[in-house]
Amino acid sequence: MKRLLFEDMDMYYNKYNANIAARDLKPPTHTLQDLLNYFTNQYPNIIRAPKMSPAPLINADTKSLEMYNLVMDLKSNVQASMGNPVIRKNPKLLERASQIVKLLNSVLKRIKTVDKMLLQYKI
Repeated sequence: MKRLLFEDMDMYYNKYNANIAARDLKPPTHTLQDLLNYFTNQYPNIIRAPKMSPAPLINADTKSLEMYNLVMDLKSNVQASMGNPVIRKNPKLLERASQIVKLLNSVLKRIKTVDKMLLQYKI
């Protein structure tokens, strides 16, 4: 009885899963223009090289990333120093540190803007 039950389950499973790949994939469609393009276009001549930055700015993206990381490190160090008890108790130093953080935030925004502009500055 057990053997018959398992046989029935296997047959039932195979009934619904047979040719599942053929049902999911649709056949590729080709038009007459595709066939003409295959024989007329020379594929290696169609490929174009990606746009590059001008010669002195080839590594500009990595340099802007380095600047961003340096400013972020400086900002996090200034914020960490604001938790120091000596600075926390001195309102002048606390105000100066908050001004520095605001300036560093504006520098980060400028670096992001310059980076976006550098992406569009390609030949």
